[in-house]
Amino acid sequence: PLYTEPHALGRCAQAEMVMTRLRRNAVALRERGFSFGASRLAVVAAREDPRHCRQVGLCLYGCPYGSIYSSAQTLAQLIRDGAVDYRPGLYVDRLSEEDEGVRIDFHALGRPQDRGDMLASRVFVACGCVSSTRLMLESMGRSRTTCRLIDSQYFMVPLITPRAAPVGVA
Repeated sequence: PLYTEPHALGRCAQAEMVMTRLRRNAVALRERGFSFGASRLAVVAAREDPRHCRQVGLCLYGCPYGSIYSSAQTLAQLIRDGAVDYRPGLYVDRLSEEDEGVRIDFHALGRPQDRGDMLASRVFVACGCVSSTRLMLESMGRSRTTCRLIDSQYFMVPLITPRAAPVGVA
């Protein structure tokens, strides 16, 4: 389901050509276990928003307009609203639950000798797939545990088509 009003971005001629061929062969593809569809990227598409997508083609490198959602945007807003106590430059070594809250053992980034701890009512762990796993295993005293990580990174499929598509944005 979509959790917002849909704003469709235009597709380039090459992408439209590929989607047309996929739709034409939809039954055969589904019978063989393939599914397809347009991207559902969290992107600002509404033209009235100053961050709207201008289709500059830098999606995989970082949108210069901030059109593609990043959790950094939400974190910045939470910091501005005073909803979180953000402390840059600290590296969290482990977490432990106590009656009063969550104890955070940390050291200063680049200065491991500068150690400390603090108590928080809640902690939100969002260090990425590998670092979040490391932090939680260390916190449970299981730092030597081997884990199998499953991550949902994107990938690209090169396509060769029998006809050329005009270059440019639709």
